[in-house]
Amino acid sequence: MKYLNKYIIIGIVGILSACSEEKSSNEEQMTLISESNEIVVTKDQFMDSNMELTQMSMQPFSDELLINGKLDVPPEYKAAVSAYFGGYVKSISILPGQQIKKGQTLFMLENPEFIKMQEAFLENSGQLAFLKNDYERKEALWKDNVSSEKEYLKAKADYESAKARVASLKNQLGLVNINTRNLSSENIRSVVRITAPIGGYINAVHAEKGKYLEPRDVAVMITNPDHMHVELNVYEKDYDKLSIGQELTFQLQNKPNINYPAKVYLINRYIENDHRIVKVHGHLIDESKNKELVPGMYLEAQLKTSKNKMHALPESAIINIDKEYYALKLEKQTDSSYTFSKKLVDVGNLSNDYRPLLNSDSFDENTQFLSKGAFSLISE
Repeated sequence: MKYLNKYIIIGIVGILSACSEEKSSNEEQMTLISESNEIVVTKDQFMDSNMELTQMSMQPFSDELLINGKLDVPPEYKAAVSAYFGGYVKSISILPGQQIKKGQTLFMLENPEFIKMQEAFLENSGQLAFLKNDYERKEALWKDNVSSEKEYLKAKADYESAKARVASLKNQLGLVNINTRNLSSENIRSVVRITAPIGGYINAVHAEKGKYLEPRDVAVMITNPDHMHVELNVYEKDYDKLSIGQELTFQLQNKPNINYPAKVYLINRYIENDHRIVKVHGHLIDESKNKELVPGMYLEAQLKTSKNKMHALPESAIINIDKEYYALKLEKQTDSSYTFSKKLVDVGNLSNDYRPLLNSDSFDENTQFLSKGAFSLISE
């Protein structure tokens, strides 16, 4: 029994020893890091992990201005609706956020003055026909030397004056949507429709049933978001960096991870005194995105001010460790292995999946770097 226990112990030790040797052998096949900061990868590991090599390449990069702004629409896409002649709100059924069409009724307005305006139009229209006939008759008599020039000129003046009054009243009635073409003494009314001058969305309603609106009062605010643009605030010190056609990208506060591309369309030639800023007007490149946007939204933008070609590496070749950037430079390649060294690199901002290599002079043009799989090697 004693000898049996002895053999069991020897067997266990042998098994453990074999396992230890196998583990050591596997580790040797994996990545080796020497005291010289070199990383050795076997050819099999390189192939199995789908690793790839790359070289520095010349890529376009832009300097950027970080600016704030908001979304807006042009003035012709906004409307402040007033009552023109004042009156009491007879009825109203619109709400903020409601979509409306151009010409749609916003509210009904009542004012006895509308009756007087229609009466005056009908009276002056009736007199106009008489004065026109009188003017034409006296003109003919004057030409035949039958009537005096004084009578002719007075008839002409009376006709022109009445003609002007009718035109004025017609335009005034048109402002409150009364069509004078079908107006008669039988359809005079004191209530008129106030309609939307543009299509869009109701932003604000400052009227209610029974409220008296002065002519200067804004009753309804409407915005049409079909032509959205960005209004950017650029500081005076950066004014010389601006030019028409510059590209920019902006993000909304509620969607910080979504980029919206745009271009500079107009640059104001005036510096605002309070904050020493200049307004920059930009257009969205893809206007189909307008449905996702709301006028007044605040945004953050990156304005590309200049383009330069610089030596760069793909983002996948650069590893960020505690705010320091590294790349794996190929030092030696044999039939069975690849040897890399970890190099500290100075990089710029990411653009189109590339980062500019600010210390590119430290490397030869033909230097190769590990572009795929670098993170797993450095993190080990």
